[in-house]
Amino acid sequence: MTYTLAAPGPPGQTGQTGQTGVIRDADGMYIPAAAGNADWQIYLAWVGAGNAANPYVAPAVPRPTVLNPGDFLARFSSAEQLAVQQAAAANPQIALGLTMGLARGSIDLNGPLLKPWMQGLVAMGAITAARMTVILTP
Repeated sequence: MTYTLAAPGPPGQTGQTGQTGVIRDADGMYIPAAAGNADWQIYLAWVGAGNAANPYVAPAVPRPTVLNPGDFLARFSSAEQLAVQQAAAANPQIALGLTMGLARGSIDLNGPLLKPWMQGLVAMGAITAARMTVILTP
């Protein structure tokens, strides 16, 4: 049997050990740090026998998928930004996509129009397919 420390709770909501409780790894059951809880007592006995719970690992914070235009453009190198401007000057669809994205005030990395626009930049040689993948990664 193993356990993992549960996420720290709000102030005043912790048990005697300073934890809100533990997760029993075998079944994912949350065990609150409460003196009257039989499962908590089993856990304390397990710790008393020299065992230690796995540390709590906070979940990764997802990166935003909607960016303001400045943050989106900052994902391009200076050379790529120049190439995008040149592509927009040569191709009305690239120009329209750039204008619409900037005018909207936000760029959705998962939006239905962005990937085809970026593929247009790849087709025109403004960026590589590998850079497109990096730029579109949240």
